[in-house]
Amino acid sequence: MRLPNNLGLKLYVAIFAVFCLCGLMNLSLSGSEINTYYSTLFTLHLPARAWYVFAILDGIFSCLSVIPLTYRAFTMPPQNIAFFQWLFFLRLSALLPGNNYQYVVVKAAFHGSMLLGLLTLGVWAVFIFPSFKEHHAYAFKK
Repeated sequence: MRLPNNLGLKLYVAIFAVFCLCGLMNLSLSGSEINTYYSTLFTLHLPARAWYVFAILDGIFSCLSVIPLTYRAFTMPPQNIAFFQWLFFLRLSALLPGNNYQYVVVKAAFHGSMLLGLLTLGVWAVFIFPSFKEHHAYAFKK
C-alpha cells in the first residue's frame, strides 16, 4: 500500500488553514485573549491601532497563502503567479509587526527561563517556516 503523494504537506496545509482561520477569528471575537490584549493597548496607547491593523493584515495574508500551499500540495499547475509573488512579500512585510501579541508571549516565556523562551520561539518558527518555504517554492518556481 502506497501513501498519497505529498501527504505530509497536505496534512500541514489542513492544520495551517485551521490555525490561520482561528487566529483571524480570535482577532475579531470580543472576549478572546488576543482581542482583549489589543483592546487594552488601544486604551493605554492610541497609536497601537497600527499593530492591530498589521495583525489583521497578517491574518488575511496568511489565510490567502493557504491557496498556493494547497496548489503545491496537490501538484496543481501554477496559476496567478504574480499575485502569489506579491502575496509572499506582503506576508513577509506583515510578519513581524502583525505578531505583536505573539512577541509578548515569547518575551514572557524568556522571562520564565531561557530554555522555555527558546522552545517557544522554536515551536513558533518550526510551525511558520514551512508555509513560507512552500509558498516561495510555488510562487518563484523556475
